[in-house]
Amino acid sequence: EIGQPLAAILTNAQAVHRMAANGTMQPGELDEALRDIEDDVHRASATMHGLRVLFRKQPSEQRPVDLEEIVEDVMRLLRSDFLAKGIQVHFRRADRRCTVLGDAVQLRQVVLNLLVNAEDAITRNTNGVREIRIETRSPSADTVGLVSHERLARSVRGARSVPELALP
Repeated sequence: EIGQPLAAILTNAQAVHRMAANGTMQPGELDEALRDIEDDVHRASATMHGLRVLFRKQPSEQRPVDLEEIVEDVMRLLRSDFLAKGIQVHFRRADRRCTVLGDAVQLRQVVLNLLVNAEDAITRNTNGVREIRIETRSPSADTVGLVSHERLARSVRGARSVPELALP
């Protein structure tokens, strides 16, 4: 859990060094990279806090969590991996807000696993379109869902979903 944000921090720092050394850094890229690094540090800190809670056998923090923010965080975290592997990611948000009661660190791990599994399935295919479509759904005021599809060579080859979560 801690490895992903740390790897993203390292990747962003290395990218800044390369762009600075090559003289290819565009205006605003440094600010964007530093914001990404700050976000990753916050994620790593939240993960460490979650692990401390887990090892102390304390109950997880149940609070309202915006599922779409979690998806966006994980997409930012994996962005450099997706770019390096030529994978396009499209995120479609639900018509209504997708807030669930849960532990943000645990939910982030679920979404991370979902997208990493989709990435792994796509990278096994050496040709064709490499695309992940992820969407949140909220069919009713007390239910939300999350679905991802990997698209290989212009056809949907797989779908993974997290079971819909009924809100209290």
